[in-house]
Amino acid sequence: MDCALFLAHTHPNFKRDTGHLKDEWRTIPIADYLTTTTYFQDPWIVRTPKETDSDIYQMLDTFPPSTDVTKFGFSAAALAIKFLTSIKEETRAYIRNIVLEEDHPAVSMSASHGMGLIPFCQHNPLLRIERRVHLWRNIFLQGALPRVCKYIPVYPSIRGLETLDAHLSESMTRSVALWTMEAMSLVSAQMPIDSFSLVFHADRAPEKCSEVFQNVIKRDATWQAAIEENVKLGLLEPLDFFHRPCSTFPFDTFTGFPQALEEAIANKNFPFIRCDFDIGEYSTSEAKKLAEERREWTLEMWRLKWLEVGLVNWNDIPSLLEEIPLFKELLSES
Repeated sequence: MDCALFLAHTHPNFKRDTGHLKDEWRTIPIADYLTTTTYFQDPWIVRTPKETDSDIYQMLDTFPPSTDVTKFGFSAAALAIKFLTSIKEETRAYIRNIVLEEDHPAVSMSASHGMGLIPFCQHNPLLRIERRVHLWRNIFLQGALPRVCKYIPVYPSIRGLETLDAHLSESMTRSVALWTMEAMSLVSAQMPIDSFSLVFHADRAPEKCSEVFQNVIKRDATWQAAIEENVKLGLLEPLDFFHRPCSTFPFDTFTGFPQALEEAIANKNFPFIRCDFDIGEYSTSEAKKLAEERREWTLEMWRLKWLEVGLVNWNDIPSLLEEIPLFKELLSES
């Protein structure tokens, strides 16, 4: 999307033809917003207000009161990139190991920030970077928090278990898939395969993370692969761009995710992605059996069935979240 916008905004008539367009909450025209110098910078660049165009900050200050705004910081990867950039190349050559604790949701598509580490790994073959992303403190919160916090009071205790179940189950697979696919894209971007690793960290709940992967992540991947199988056979209409991903079909995440999950678990092709808890085995062959059983199903039938089985009863999730101080810190004060 950024590439398309970049090409569009370089057209000589772009500003003239789009000058009348505005978002309902932006105070500047879309054309001016897209032509600011910061819009097309790499997402892992750490900027201060002085380094950023004032109109971008003006735009961020004009969210309507009804918008749910949470307080996110910079990713550990972004800060590491800023640090590595600030020191001399000969100094960087002596660095051997870096562990990045991604223990909170961060701004600017933090899952993609591994791209910014590639030049440092290429120039220093002895450098080893482990990006340790916390599931309960980051990935699951990143997907669920903006919606959950609007419905569940957290002072003095967390309530509304049914609402929490719904939001967590809906967002878990999508969040894990995002981080997985972003990590796998590093290979084609020339990241040295021995230099980088992504670790899904269970925090203090390894058994619960194993349960999540078994009952939610693997299930959704199997359903997606089964639907794709029936699309391939002509039994279902192909999912176009605007339905992938789409909240209408929560189990449909990213193209290739079921296969990527299978290869990551089997330690094939992508040995740099791993979990520090037991996730068992997974094979997309299970999806073919499911697809055969549901040959007559429409997409609407798949969606309705998911609504019946998609929610998982996490009886101890409230106590888990109460143990995470950042959960309260991230909530907007507004």
